Amino acid sequence: MVNGSRLVHDAEQLVVETCRMELRVDIVTLAVPDLDVANRYYVERLGWQPALAVPGEVTFLRAGPGRMVALFARKDLAADIGSGEAPAFDLGHLCDDEADVDAVTHALVEADGTPAVAAARTRGS
Repeated sequence: MVNGSRLVHDAEQLVVETCRMELRVDIVTLAVPDLDVANRYYVERLGWQPALAVPGEVTFLRAGPGRMVALFARKDLAADIGSGEAPAFDLGHLCDDEADVDAVTHALVEADGTPAVAAARTRGS
């Protein structure tokens, strides 16, 4: 016990027992004004290799084990998150399953946050 709280090492159990989410950033999405220009800079000039590129839509660059930087056109990111204006960047926390999404969302709401949840997407679809 630390300060009256039991230490929990499993991320899912942490959320269940404490209503707190694990601090983790899996994807940093950069809202770029022009995806082609951004690709030329990061891929051609800096030499970063795309892990996945969908021309005209998104480019994912590996930023270490289990981490990605995504280049996303600003107007497309705004449409994807359902707002009129995209932020300069977005931090993504990936979840393993629907129960994990529910637990993280619950933790955010309990902390007086307002989670922005994109349309549900599952692995392999």
